[in-house]
Amino acid sequence: MNIYKKITVIIVSFNSSKKIEKCLSNIDTRYKKIVIENTRDLNLKKKIERKFNNSKVILNSNKGFGAANNLGVKIAKTKYVLITSPDV
Repeated sequence: MNIYKKITVIIVSFNSSKKIEKCLSNIDTRYKKIVIENTRDLNLKKKIERKFNNSKVILNSNKGFGAANNLGVKIAKTKYVLITSPDV
């Protein structure tokens, strides 16, 4: 099994449209990516999922960085996760 199928990248975001797009554009498209957006911005969800291959956006009420990461880990179906922020 190749490495791309073993890792999901989790990114927690809060109203960071430009930063999240820049971040996603720098991640290899073969990795699965889950963006936990701590707002209810449906337009951002649609835009990101259309523009970035292998990306899923979860709209979440803002319960904090840790809770959002935990949600991403629960959703990920890979053996490993890489937790990062949109400004990395």
